[in-house]
Amino acid sequence: MFANDMGRIVIDSLSGYVARPQLAHLIALPSYELLVDEQKHHLHRFNPYSIEHFMNSQPEPDYYVPVSNVFLVYEHTLDGRVSRGLIGLLRITEDVSIQEHEKVFEENLNKIKAYFNKVREQRFPLMVISSEEWHVPEPIEYPISYENIRGERIRMGWIELNSPIELSGELFLADGHHRWGALQQLYQEGKVSEVLVWLVPPSMVRVRTFKRLVRKLSKETLLKHFSKGNYELVMKGAFGEAKLYMQGDVLSLHRQLETFVINRGGEVFPLSPYERSNEGIVVAFPDVSLREVWDYARKFGTLPPKTTWFEPKMDMGLVRVPLK
Repeated sequence: MFANDMGRIVIDSLSGYVARPQLAHLIALPSYELLVDEQKHHLHRFNPYSIEHFMNSQPEPDYYVPVSNVFLVYEHTLDGRVSRGLIGLLRITEDVSIQEHEKVFEENLNKIKAYFNKVREQRFPLMVISSEEWHVPEPIEYPISYENIRGERIRMGWIELNSPIELSGELFLADGHHRWGALQQLYQEGKVSEVLVWLVPPSMVRVRTFKRLVRKLSKETLLKHFSKGNYELVMKGAFGEAKLYMQGDVLSLHRQLETFVINRGGEVFPLSPYERSNEGIVVAFPDVSLREVWDYARKFGTLPPKTTWFEPKMDMGLVRVPLK
């Protein structure tokens, strides 16, 4: 993956496998963070085609069809909002230029490296956003078209071009920090040279924030400490709903809360915007803009894991590319 000194970003075509169109709606799954436990259990138990059954192994050969030297176009529609991006390969080089914004943990990198070495494939594209706006080319047709379990309309087609696609500007990593870190390490070990990415124009993306579940700390303790500030946070629990107020940059609020809770013997866990909990206290943060995320990353470095939530999320299991 690279952007040279002139800001040129090059995306290469891929050769691999895509879900057989007749089976795609059965193979693919939305992101785990979008599924409640009952949905995941149902899919795992009653749907033999689901990627749940071959997450750590090879699928049956007839589940996928091979494609060669193509770019994939992935389209997601929810509530009338259409988002479209391009799936291809970006070359990993020593002078890689990509802006990260969330912290990664070494133990997770080691687990993902072991996973890559086991399956010898990339199956989940990194979500990468370009800084400059561009037009996603339209395929002649979308062989894969279905509605997933969440009511989202998914379409995927592929296009053949005679040369790589070149864009100007910068690249920002939205989703897949641990996978990107693991692939960089594998590159240093000489085991991988390309990374599978889903490149999305900035106009196609919405940014939200993760919530935090707080345990072993009372509502009164939180209210007493977080009583002043320019940001209003919603706090929910068995008591109903209350407001917290915090001061500072909006993207620093997660770290402020986590530090306060942990220093007082409490526990704190991330929740996606769609998750709920019947225990503890759930704190919801204000949403942010894409520009706020990148400006914060450039100025202050990385945020805690699971701070930002980028939409749309790509369904899992639609594409596989061998490591090389």
